[in-house]
Amino acid sequence: MSSIREDVINDGRTAGYSEADWKAKLAYHVIGGAVTPMYFTTAGGVSLAFGDAIQRGVDTWAWEWGNRMKGEVDAKVNPRIADEYLEVNNQLPIMIREWAKDRPEIQESFIQDYSRDVLEGRNRGTETAHKYLTDTTN
Repeated sequence: MSSIREDVINDGRTAGYSEADWKAKLAYHVIGGAVTPMYFTTAGGVSLAFGDAIQRGVDTWAWEWGNRMKGEVDAKVNPRIADEYLEVNNQLPIMIREWAKDRPEIQESFIQDYSRDVLEGRNRGTETAHKYLTDTTN
């Protein structure tokens, strides 16, 4: 279940990345469309195009701006994913201990072993779920 919740959180990351890409592309085309045709005519009547050179700067700026926006998305999403993972890691041993509380025949060493086994199984399950949930459409 936590892998599915993490996948839903990552859907927000994907949407944020798409929005950042769209904004960067839009800015690139709007600004680039305005500067690319720029030229200067000298006193001798020679036209010197300089808009294309400015466009290279717009290219770099738009790329960096898009990456900054994606970094902001990551800064919001990564802690949520970490919190999800840690919450489950904290809750599973508590749940096992609560289950064992009404069973006095269960020894402490068994509770610890069972908790370890469940957490290891969770890790294997999480890795498997990630493989199924990975977006390979890009």
